[in-house]
Amino acid sequence: MITAATGIGMMFSLTLLKRAAQLEQAVRMVTEIENTIRFQATDTQGILANLNRQGDYPGLSFISAFEANVPSGASPQEVMARAVSLSRSETQLNTRDRELLQAFFLKLGTTDIEGQIKHCQYYKLSLEQQYGEAKTAAAQKSRLYVFLGFFAGLTFALFVI
Repeated sequence: MITAATGIGMMFSLTLLKRAAQLEQAVRMVTEIENTIRFQATDTQGILANLNRQGDYPGLSFISAFEANVPSGASPQEVMARAVSLSRSETQLNTRDRELLQAFFLKLGTTDIEGQIKHCQYYKLSLEQQYGEAKTAAAQKSRLYVFLGFFAGLTFALFVI
């Protein structure tokens, strides 16, 4: 019983750590998109397809959904925003994280190059703030969850005895 309860605490701890890792990948992704816009003449669909081909973001499952869903007739931005929304069960991102990513993708490619660079910088800063909060929460709460699980199991075991 103690082991099972400790395991549950570890699962909650792992969830916090995964969210931080996924937000770190999202920040790197936005930075890569910004650099691509700045230094290459590539359209939005090409930028998003290139993200999928590189495979540098394993924690962001919505990226792999992009090329499979593009032929649906929707714009690349809508496809990515929809993929972010549908990735709830596959990522540890919270509602605010997903809202930021959806808004980022919906407005991607809608202005000139300078506007797109500013757009990327704004969302990179917003995601970095979310990442900082997730990293702090993981550092503060991950050990707490493990200990709470252990003590809950210990308490339950004592009641059973």
